[in-house]
Amino acid sequence: MEATDRTDEQSQKYDLSSAQAVNFAETVQGHQTGSTINNYSANLNDITRLITNLRESAQAFPNEQREDIVLELDDLEIDVNNPEPDQNRIARRLKRLAAITMTLGAIVGGTDTLSDHLNTFAGNVIALTQMLGIPLDRM
Repeated sequence: MEATDRTDEQSQKYDLSSAQAVNFAETVQGHQTGSTINNYSANLNDITRLITNLRESAQAFPNEQREDIVLELDDLEIDVNNPEPDQNRIARRLKRLAAITMTLGAIVGGTDTLSDHLNTFAGNVIALTQMLGIPLDRM
């Protein structure tokens, strides 16, 4: 029986540079290893554009909510640019943005100008959740 060279099998290279969300598992010498790789680089320009739109919409909101939004967006931007983004952390940030949106809805009421900004803001939060692959039910 001919011996096979396991060195090549064990040192396989995986090119996942364009992957968005991949569940990756490999068996190495009888042990199962696995992880989730989230790479938003393919959509990073669109994600950055949505975050910028959220910042612009937030300028019309009352100071307290605007400050909360800016802090969350700063942290969210850092998280999505991380080489290994934590989807749970990103989901929590999106959940906070959604909660702020609901609070603003109660504050704004029927004010036309703020309602328009709030609708735009809410639409961009939803678009961002879809682009990041964070299901709304996870929020």
